[in-house]
Amino acid sequence: MALTKTVFAHTPRMSTYLLVLCAGKLQRIHDTSTRTDIGVWTIEGKAEQGRGALQAAVKILPYYNSYFGVPYPLAKLDLIAVPGNFGPGAMENWGGITFIDDALLLDPASSSETTHQQIFSVVAHEMAHQWSGDLVTMAWWNDAWLNEGFATWMAAKVTDKLNPEWLIWLREHASKERAMNTDARSTTHPMQVQVTDESEIMKAFDSISYNKGEAFLRMIEVYLGEDAFRDGVRRYMKAHAYSSATTADLWAELCAASGKPVADIAARFTEQPGIPLIRVAASCRDGHTEVTLQQERFTINDPSAAKLIWNVPVKIGLIGDTAAARSILIGKNPASLSFADCGKTVKANLDDVGYYRVEYDAAGIKQLTAAYQALAPADRVNLLADQWALVEAGRAGAATYLDITQKLPEESALVVWTDVIATLNNIDDRTSGARTPGISPLCFADPAPDV
Repeated sequence: MALTKTVFAHTPRMSTYLLVLCAGKLQRIHDTSTRTDIGVWTIEGKAEQGRGALQAAVKILPYYNSYFGVPYPLAKLDLIAVPGNFGPGAMENWGGITFIDDALLLDPASSSETTHQQIFSVVAHEMAHQWSGDLVTMAWWNDAWLNEGFATWMAAKVTDKLNPEWLIWLREHASKERAMNTDARSTTHPMQVQVTDESEIMKAFDSISYNKGEAFLRMIEVYLGEDAFRDGVRRYMKAHAYSSATTADLWAELCAASGKPVADIAARFTEQPGIPLIRVAASCRDGHTEVTLQQERFTINDPSAAKLIWNVPVKIGLIGDTAAARSILIGKNPASLSFADCGKTVKANLDDVGYYRVEYDAAGIKQLTAAYQALAPADRVNLLADQWALVEAGRAGAATYLDITQKLPEESALVVWTDVIATLNNIDDRTSGARTPGISPLCFADPAPDV
């Protein structure tokens, strides 16, 4: 029997959990146009089904090389399709990323556009880990959210940049809602979850780590500005390459790049559980719109929740006046700001970029309902989602939410219909005989004034 000897290149300094060895009757297709040998490995006969993933990787790598400021350091990057039941789904081994085969392979003749987009997103997520996780590895599992939240955010960012017609940030609204629904309840936990030994590692991997982490990083990027955030990430990658780092190390570099108090904002979002609620009240005074903002913790069915405070970067403005938009930090004390002219509608969490709920006074929600068609799709779905969350929390009546849905006959955004249909199904469950266990019926009257 003939034997084959394989000599591998010298392994770079890396965490041991990132090493992979695969064996089998495999085929490889590859592309070297990026100056990195990018390949897709499959079992015999399926190599061409990896062509879409290969094309995605070839597009993504140059963007990441530029964004991170540290070019991909290895000579090759392989995407490996593992047949059968591959538990992790995908794993970011350095230079040899493994995927369950249906997350990497597609048949051009029969696979849907959705499958194509999902493969692009998964490849982008795992490739982002080649920097955040592999080049710079978390010091301990407490910071698993930074690996996963960052890769989730980065995948959405590159997908949006390279495929803007996919409207990825609108679609990511649903992921943020899943995280916020979890985060409002007594069973939530901080993003930086305490892991005392290896047996507790898996508790650090859930929607809080992935989806809250993604939403929080997007909020910080918007507050700092894209260029300052990117420059901070570059500083972080260069300072900690081939080593380990902590969440605090990233905040320090973002602060140095932006000159803004990143740690004061970030520490409370990562070390505390839960969601802020921003209460908005507006009035007309001396020809100006005067707005007062206050915060408290938002909860659902958790009356004993600790009363926590965050430093919240709130993006706020007037509908129809993009020049008036601004960001303001809301802390323990109420904050006020003024807009020129009166009569225009105030909207907080513009573009749905923040990780917080918003509650308007009666006049404000009435104005927003009337101005519904003038809102951008992200603001429409954000308004509806927040109003329904207030209903679930007992802070508003369902009738107010249903008033907004009266504006839907002309709605064309899929993200809005997806969100509303899920909520209407929820209402149907609660008001019919088949109620979800543990969920109370709704009261359709407005809540008492003291609620």
